[in-house]
Amino acid sequence: MQSIPKTEGLIIIWILLSFSSYEGTEIDKYQSAHPLHQPLDSLNESELNRVLVDICKKIKEAVNPQQNM
Repeated sequence: MQSIPKTEGLIIIWILLSFSSYEGTEIDKYQSAHPLHQPLDSLNESELNRVLVDICKKIKEAVNPQQNM
C-alpha cells in the first residue's frame, strides 16, 4: 500500500470490501465507514443495502457538514 499523503482538511472514508490484513497499515489509523468485523462481501443482500445507505449518509455529511447541524 502506498503512503497516504498528508493533506490538511482531507477526509478519508474507507470501506473494507473483503477480509484483509489492514491492521498495522496507514489506513488502520483512519475510521472506516462501517464496522470492520463485517466486510461488505460478507453481508447478505439486505445487510449490504443497509450498510451502503449508512456509508452514503457518512459521505454526504463529510461533503456538506453545515447541513447536518
